[in-house]
Amino acid sequence: METSTPPAPPAPATSPIREDLLFELLAHPGRRAILRRAARGEPCIAGDLSASGVQRRAAMNKQLQTLAAAGLLRHTVDPRNKRRYCYTLVPGPVYRRTPDGGELDFGCCLLRW
Repeated sequence: METSTPPAPPAPATSPIREDLLFELLAHPGRRAILRRAARGEPCIAGDLSASGVQRRAAMNKQLQTLAAAGLLRHTVDPRNKRRYCYTLVPGPVYRRTPDGGELDFGCCLLRW
C-alpha cells in the first residue's frame, strides 16, 4: 500500500512585512499619500503624483521605489508609455471605505484617512 504526502499549501501572494519596517514606512507623509491612492485602485505613476502637487518627481520616485522594495507596491510597465512604471498595491492589505474616508488594514495596524 503506497501512501502519498499531501501537496504543500500554496505560498502566500506576498510575504508579510515586518511590523517595525511597516511603521517606519508609514511615518513618512508622502508614502502614506501614495498608499492611500494605491488603496483606491488607482495606479501610481510618479509624474502624475508630482503634477498633482503631492511631492516633487525625484522625491516621489524615491518613495515609490522604497515602498516597492519593502513589498507593499508592485510595478508593471505602463501600457500608455513603455518608458515608465505603474505602481499598484500588492494583494494582502485590505482596503475598506468608511464614512470618514477609508482605511487600509495591514493586519498589525490600520492606516485611516
